[in-house]
Amino acid sequence: MAVTTRLRALGFYVPVPLAARVQRRGLTYTADILTERIEGARSLAEIAPKDPAGAIWGEIGRVIRCFHDASAHHADLNIRNILIDGDERVWLIDWDRGDLRATARKKSQSLARLKRSLTREPALGSTIERGWKRLLDGYETAS
Repeated sequence: MAVTTRLRALGFYVPVPLAARVQRRGLTYTADILTERIEGARSLAEIAPKDPAGAIWGEIGRVIRCFHDASAHHADLNIRNILIDGDERVWLIDWDRGDLRATARKKSQSLARLKRSLTREPALGSTIERGWKRLLDGYETAS
């Protein structure tokens, strides 16, 4: 919850954490977090197949870059952890394994993880190529 709380304080669109639970079992654990509901939000997995022009992709890239510039590392950046709300704001959710120590390597790994999750979505088809290029353009031109 500390990462999400800090990111929220910095003005990023992450859901407000309400409660958390960690259950340890030997060397492993499970973690649950309850967050606020983001009204009108849909995942990139829902939006991308209906957005062949890729209008939102550049904004997603820009937002990811802003998180990275703030040293935020999302350990599970994937197509379902990117939400777009009714006002076209991009939210990143599921920060349970995230941290605020993003190295160049971690940044690269999170982008590679996102790309892998995109290629696993058969409904996206050729949208992936156009969308990924726009995402990277948004990422590179963000300041």
